[in-house]
Amino acid sequence: MKKNIEGQSTKKQLPKYDENMRLVRKLSRELIPKLLEIKPATGKSLVTKIKEKYPQSCDDSIKCQCGNHIQNRPEWEHQAQWAIQDLKHDGILVRDKKTNLYSISKKTL
Repeated sequence: MKKNIEGQSTKKQLPKYDENMRLVRKLSRELIPKLLEIKPATGKSLVTKIKEKYPQSCDDSIKCQCGNHIQNRPEWEHQAQWAIQDLKHDGILVRDKKTNLYSISKKTL
């Protein structure tokens, strides 16, 4: 097996997520702010609306392999949840700790 200067393997690693799962995350990041312009929502309801909007990309038979505490969760749900976290991290969304509802950040408006 070939190694680089640091002695690490140069074997190509396959991407962790296939193209469709990356697409789910991208579409979710685009859709979630539009949904929240209408009214605040829980993470669970946002995930449900993502599946309603993009059913062809939300394949329940592909299970999450991350070892998270949520067993047998479809990977598309995991990616939708990551999209929520991405938007939170970017300051686009905020979550009200009392109501557990996500909304558009005042900075974004």
